[in-house]
Amino acid sequence: MTSCLYIFIFILFFFCSPLTCFGKILVLLELPSIDGSSFNYSVETNQTCSFIDVTRIKIPDLKASEESNLLIKKLNYFQRKLNLELDEQFISPEKITFSLKGAKNLTFKFTYNKQCELQKTLLFDKQEHNIKEIDIEYINILKSPVIEKIVFKNGNADKLDLLLYPWALRGQLSSYEFSVGPALNVHSNIRHKNNKHFEKNDPVVEPIPGFFFRYGPFFLNKNGLGSLVFHYDDLNLVVMGVLEGEPYASPGLEDRKSGVFLGNILKYKIAELTYYNDFLRNRGYQLKLNFAPEYYFKINWRVSPQTYIQFWDKK
Repeated sequence: MTSCLYIFIFILFFFCSPLTCFGKILVLLELPSIDGSSFNYSVETNQTCSFIDVTRIKIPDLKASEESNLLIKKLNYFQRKLNLELDEQFISPEKITFSLKGAKNLTFKFTYNKQCELQKTLLFDKQEHNIKEIDIEYINILKSPVIEKIVFKNGNADKLDLLLYPWALRGQLSSYEFSVGPALNVHSNIRHKNNKHFEKNDPVVEPIPGFFFRYGPFFLNKNGLGSLVFHYDDLNLVVMGVLEGEPYASPGLEDRKSGVFLGNILKYKIAELTYYNDFLRNRGYQLKLNFAPEYYFKINWRVSPQTYIQFWDKK
C-alpha cells in the first residue's frame, strides 16, 4: 500500500458573495490545485440571483503556471481519467442541475434563496443532501487513477453527511473486484448421443461455476482473461483470450476439440460486438452481436436482459 501514490483533491463549494452574484462568471464547483490554479464548473450570467441568461456550463482546463507545468498536466490527465466531465446538464432561470460521467447517479443542483445565497444540493438514491465541500481520494493503479472514496460534507464538523465508494457510483470503476457463485447453463440438446453426462437430456440443464476477478484494467473469468485497452465516453475496446469448444461424440460430425481463441469486444452503450478466432489451429471463428441494457434499482441491484445474434463459421 505504501508504494501506491495517494493524491487528495478537494472540491470546494462557495456561497454566493456580492462579487460572485453581480459578476459575469459564477463558479459552481471548484477544484483548486496546490499552486493556486483551479479547475472549475462555471457559468456566465448577467442577471442578479438568476440563471435566466445562462446557456451552458463551462469546464476550462487548469491554467498552467511557469513553475508547475508538469503538475497541471497531471491534474488535467487525472480529471479526464476519473470521468469528471459533464454527462447531463439542465439549466432554467430557477436552477441548474448536472451530473458527471463518472457518477451518473449523482445529481448536483444549484438554486438561489431569497437572500440571494447560492444553495448547493446533492441528490443520491432519491435523497437530498445539502453540501458545502467534497473530498475525493484516489489511488494510482498501473498508471491508471481510480477513485477510492468520496466524502460529502455539509459544513458540520461533527457530522459526516455522505460517504460513497466507487461501487456505488454508476460510471466509475473500483480499483478491483471479485465475485463468485454457481450458475446454470440451460439450452436445447442438439447432440443427443453426446458422451457428456449433463447433455443426455433435452433441454440440457448443466450447473457451472462462475467467477470474475478484475484488478485495474485486467480481468479473469472462468473462460479466459483480458484487458480494457481503449475507453472514450461510451465506447470501449476489450482484448481477450478464451477457451472455447468442447469434445463431443455425434455420428457424422467431426470432433471439435477445445481451443484457445483470441479476439476483442467492442462496446458502445448497450451494444456489444464480439469477435473470436482460433489463431493457434485455424479452426474457425465466432461473431456475436449482443444488446444488453442495464436497469438499476437503488445501488445494490442491477438487471441486464440480453438479446444476441451469434454466428459460427463451418470450421
